[in-house]
Amino acid sequence: MSETQGSHHFFDLFRHEIRLILVKTINIGARSFSDLNKAAGNIEGAKLNFHLKKLLEGNVIEKQHKSYNLTEFGFRALSFIEAFESGKSVEEEPFTDDLDEVEQIEEMLDAKHVITIEQIRPKGLPPAVRTIPFLIGDTSINLNQKISLSLPPPVELDLTPKKWIKDYIQPIKKLFKHKDTQKWLESRMLKLAYGTRGLRDYCILDSSLAVPPLKSLFEPLSQILITRGKAGLFAKTGMGKSRLILYLTHWWLTNHGSQVLLIDNPKDLTTQEWEQTYGVLSDNISADSGKSGWLLIIEDVHLTPKENLEMIRKFVSNSGPATWSILIAFTEIDEDKFIAKENLSIISSIKKDVIPLEMSHNFNLSNSWLEWRPFFHEWIQWVALDILLDYVPWKNQNWNKIVIDRFNSPWSFVVSLGFLKTALENLQSSITDNTFPITLYSLLSILFILREEQGIHQSQLSAILESTLLQELKDIYSDNWKEELIEILEEWVNPLSRLLPPFNYKPVEGSLKQEIVINFYHFEWATYVCEHLLNKETDYVYKYLCSLFKRSAFPLYYLWEKLMENLAEEKRTKFLTWIRLNTRFDFYKGELLLVYLNFNKEEYIFVNNFIFPKDIMKDFNNTQILNLAFIKSVISNI
Repeated sequence: MSETQGSHHFFDLFRHEIRLILVKTINIGARSFSDLNKAAGNIEGAKLNFHLKKLLEGNVIEKQHKSYNLTEFGFRALSFIEAFESGKSVEEEPFTDDLDEVEQIEEMLDAKHVITIEQIRPKGLPPAVRTIPFLIGDTSINLNQKISLSLPPPVELDLTPKKWIKDYIQPIKKLFKHKDTQKWLESRMLKLAYGTRGLRDYCILDSSLAVPPLKSLFEPLSQILITRGKAGLFAKTGMGKSRLILYLTHWWLTNHGSQVLLIDNPKDLTTQEWEQTYGVLSDNISADSGKSGWLLIIEDVHLTPKENLEMIRKFVSNSGPATWSILIAFTEIDEDKFIAKENLSIISSIKKDVIPLEMSHNFNLSNSWLEWRPFFHEWIQWVALDILLDYVPWKNQNWNKIVIDRFNSPWSFVVSLGFLKTALENLQSSITDNTFPITLYSLLSILFILREEQGIHQSQLSAILESTLLQELKDIYSDNWKEELIEILEEWVNPLSRLLPPFNYKPVEGSLKQEIVINFYHFEWATYVCEHLLNKETDYVYKYLCSLFKRSAFPLYYLWEKLMENLAEEKRTKFLTWIRLNTRFDFYKGELLLVYLNFNKEEYIFVNNFIFPKDIMKDFNNTQILNLAFIKSVISNI
């Protein structure tokens, strides 16, 4: 390499290092970094742009005098600039001959698209509107400096899966050099490999570890968000929709430097919170005129009540290149039976607004699965063998169409690894005279389904157990049963057990304390557990769960009994299976309140003439009365 070539090579390296030091160590906001980018883009010849140098001096040196912990590396970068601008040869600077330091610089350059995107939460946003953190885990400066991962490019179909995975893992291998980064990598990969629902407890760096979306899907999607300011993403549950959203968030922050806001539970926002969010977005238009707008992502629209759907429609109507961009993520279900008819009409209207009908096919993950599947297969195989060090059941089978056709979603790959099935088998084999753990796991699985994949609060779970199983729990655990309950749950979230994902925490109303929220891995896993643990009506666990629903929703149980009496035997369904397929619940004062009820064609004929005998209603509590009223309202509208 000639002296001139070497000078320009190191000049480019340090130019990026300045950017990294400014944003990473001093925590400059997005707007300052945008200005820095513009200044760096005007570099001519062998000189740094004057404004870039002043920005460096005005921030790095000033912060150093205020006792900020700047790295020596940042000062050496500044010394390099001074030498470069005074006309000295780069090779005259003693530190440029240190090949180890050159390697350090080049490794840090891998982070130039990542370290710069930590978001500062806009003021005025309600808590339900989230920004995704850059890093989850040990956030020490030491770890931040060692984790240098850029966003991998979208998957191109002209690459073979083998070639793609080989290129993909190269930057990740660097994380194995240090124990702390290796530990962080293993914990994040475990979470990604398990396919936990939604984006809770995910960070932006996770998108650098997951499988990127197909280029043929991502580029049109990102382009339409820029040009039209609105788009829709469609997928069945378990197809990787949340991972694509995470990738898009990373990409948007990197390429546009503007905010990305996420509403992953739109059903929980109040009208006031929607208005607050609308106000923050509107204020940003005038404040950042001429700059790339913010991106708002709304998930789980299918679970949203009518009044909130109307608010979403307002956000979509006012989105565009001149205001803000919006992505609506639609979870497609096999049947629309769990969505009210009036809501279906609004959802249909939103779909037509966010994306032209002729293009919706392009942004449906189910349609791109067959092309993406071989790459996901390579990734999860690598994660299982090299990161999690587990045996992959199908590792030694020939890679052919028969094998690949067995997997119809990313989630089906996860289950095929056997982690969860083995954990469940271990739980079952550990049961001797105490069946409570298996009862508890079955309860968590069916409640996860019946409550639309919501986690359950510790207080809610304790209330259910106390009202239905108190004496048995005292017999087993005495008066310490609540402490024993927490110990069991904590054991299950341990990676060695792998029965539950990590806890979330929610503030206790009227208190400074927080309580745990127990989640389940995924809808499909909950279904698997129910089908395998709740398939014997004579089993103790089955009987207990039936008694639980009989207590809170006896009218429903009575209705089911009469329905089954009027159906041919081959069409009859077990009670727990029937409610799992046809009902949805929520909590009301610690009790299960019926919020959805569906009847199939054979059942319609009977329920039209169904009458509840008055004698069964005389001892109903408030919840049972509410459940009865709901059932009657559904029947009257058939």
